[in-house]
Amino acid sequence: MKLLSSDTTLEAQRFLVGRLKSMPLEKKYAVTAAAIQAGFNIHRSEAIEMNPFDVAHRLTRYLEQEAIDYFLGGSIASTTYGEPRFTQDVDVIVRLSEDDVDLLVAEFESDFYVSGPALHEAVQRKSSANLIHLDTNFKIDLIVSRERPFEKSRFERRVRKSAAGQSFWFCTAEDIVLVKLEWYKNSGEVLERQLRDVQTVLMVQESLDLDYLRKWAVRLGVLELLKRSIADAGLDSL
Repeated sequence: MKLLSSDTTLEAQRFLVGRLKSMPLEKKYAVTAAAIQAGFNIHRSEAIEMNPFDVAHRLTRYLEQEAIDYFLGGSIASTTYGEPRFTQDVDVIVRLSEDDVDLLVAEFESDFYVSGPALHEAVQRKSSANLIHLDTNFKIDLIVSRERPFEKSRFERRVRKSAAGQSFWFCTAEDIVLVKLEWYKNSGEVLERQLRDVQTVLMVQESLDLDYLRKWAVRLGVLELLKRSIADAGLDSL
């Protein structure tokens, strides 16, 4: 097992992983929300009360009302399956069409920064645009699905989970591992934070579908990275 931090002993790391395995999901979300709020208040003269899940739910509730498919990914997903930590935003992967954009802007422009042209471009280019909550400056990255076979698989496998009293669609543990490995590869293998998230998820989750991981790691070109991450997590090889 590779150490996640140079100032942590292997024995202490095993203890921490054991604690993460037994930590209730609501506790993980509470720790994450507290870390995010503390981070956002560091440079403020007056502290604000904010819960990132409440901000995210403002969007996802609307998406569900409009029957627009989505799921939460990114650091919020790796927190769900691994280690709670600070993040500056929430990634929402969404199947958004041109027809949805103007209605979405009209719905959110009173309490979010939202750009119609940026959203239209994101839909056309299958890229991303941002919503920023005006009261808290918390950011939502709205990522338009590229609809590759992998994205279609992620939507088919998404799971429902409750966070901070709200209900959301999340990607699965296997899919957040694969996505973060792909991000790491596409970054030129410099985003070490992604590998730490992957290693933590692999250590904490005890019933991952290794056949699924292997199949998509081959297709995404990240098989060697997956093998390395599995070894770093102290697990049996693929």
